[in-house]
Amino acid sequence: MSASAGTIINELTVYDGRVPLGTILETDDGQHQAIKPDGHPFGVFRSRLDASRALSGRGKPPPVH
Repeated sequence: MSASAGTIINELTVYDGRVPLGTILETDDGQHQAIKPDGHPFGVFRSRLDASRALSGRGKPPPVH
C-alpha cells in the first residue's frame, strides 16, 4: 500500500494511558494512515484497529516498501 491520497475524513489519536502513541488519519478511500507523535508516517492500514495495534506495538508492523 502506498501513502493515502484520499481526503481526510477523520483524525483519531491513540493513547497508552495519557501518553499519545500517534494519530490515525482516516481517508474517504478507506485507508488509515498511522502517524507517529514526531510527525513521521508509520504506515498505511486497512482498518483503525490494525493501525492502532501497530502504533501500540501489539500488532503487525507496516509493510516495508
